[in-house]
Amino acid sequence: MSKMKIAFFTVRPSFSSHCSVWSLMHLLANDIERIDVFSQNDVLSGLTLPENVGCIYVHGSSRSSIDSEYVGAKFLSLIRKFKDYLKGYKFTAMVHDAIRDTIKNKIRDRKMIWGSFGDLRRVLASTELLEIIDGKCRNVLYDFAIGLGHQGLILAHMSLPGIPLVYFSDEIFYNGHPEFHGPKFSLEKNLEKQAFNDVALVLIQDEDRAGLLFRDNGVPYQPEKVIHFPVSWPGKARIWRSDFFIQRFPELQRKKLLLQHGSLVPQRHTGELLQVSTKCPETYSMVFHGKLSPYLKRNYNQAKCWFSEPNAPIEKLEEVAAGAHIGLVFYTASNENDRLIAHASGQLALYLKCGVPVIVNNKGTLAPLVRSWNCGLVVENERDIFDAADLISQDYKFYCQKAVECFNEEYNLQKFYPPLLKKLKN
Repeated sequence: MSKMKIAFFTVRPSFSSHCSVWSLMHLLANDIERIDVFSQNDVLSGLTLPENVGCIYVHGSSRSSIDSEYVGAKFLSLIRKFKDYLKGYKFTAMVHDAIRDTIKNKIRDRKMIWGSFGDLRRVLASTELLEIIDGKCRNVLYDFAIGLGHQGLILAHMSLPGIPLVYFSDEIFYNGHPEFHGPKFSLEKNLEKQAFNDVALVLIQDEDRAGLLFRDNGVPYQPEKVIHFPVSWPGKARIWRSDFFIQRFPELQRKKLLLQHGSLVPQRHTGELLQVSTKCPETYSMVFHGKLSPYLKRNYNQAKCWFSEPNAPIEKLEEVAAGAHIGLVFYTASNENDRLIAHASGQLALYLKCGVPVIVNNKGTLAPLVRSWNCGLVVENERDIFDAADLISQDYKFYCQKAVECFNEEYNLQKFYPPLLKKLKN
């Protein structure tokens, strides 16, 4: 084992569903002496990881001390319940989100920027966390710093200047992204560009996304700095099936399950899939495993499907995917982050790892990948999924085997990790 020590920076609230980080931690832990994850919250809570991976965070973390006061906690609980009520209906959810975004862009973001003078890291992290980071970094000699996403990169760059910097890119929130704007986002993008000039290594899913990231930061593409690391899971693929959903829904025992799992949101075409579930043939049943967007509550109420609570830990998610006959993987193409999704979809990789064929929509980089490997079928419209499921079922073993082959070639992290370790050691 190498004596290297890693400082890992993130602003994510949790890694409980972040398979690429979880996988990377497991791989690095075998070769690195220590990995310290700096975060506002305990992002490793509930995860099974080696002992040399730890989270350094603000204990009892909150940006305000009011949570610890009985009256304050009671008041906040009422506010959360009111927010949950508003999000229970499409119209009120739209009103809630509009008010939230206005407050965020016009008031909260500007207040955070004003409060960050003297230390721009305060835009991203609390004063308490920054004090912890600075104290730890004075006492520990880290060999390199990893920043997750553009915000983690900024924290890493400003907290440990002068040591090798790794940009671990998961989502690409580029300038011009339709969902991200405002003064805080503009400031973050400027800080990202400054940090990007000092990046020694970029860890990213594939060539398409790497090209977008370099263009967004105004830097000519430098392939020697890029290591591909798809969103995936440790180990090789194999064909196997679980009774995960049969345990939850015994009435589905004789059905072929068409499963969508993960984020159940409009951007994943969940609304359209819920609508077509009313036309589902008796041979199949449609199952949705995940947290349902409030915008889709009406679609769900009118659907003919089964909804599975997303309470399985990350170590058990393979059982979720293996409970399906066919996986449904649909993404919007309204932004580049979702369009260039072929190697950035955890749900796709998980289906393939279990030898589960997939049905995908004909948008973005998913379609050519599935066509080239014959690991499923591409449809033009959600209404076509049942015909596609029939075709897959007619030659099911073939598609299952192709799913395994696709994973072992495109998503097997044992192929992508050695080049990363070599770069880090050098």
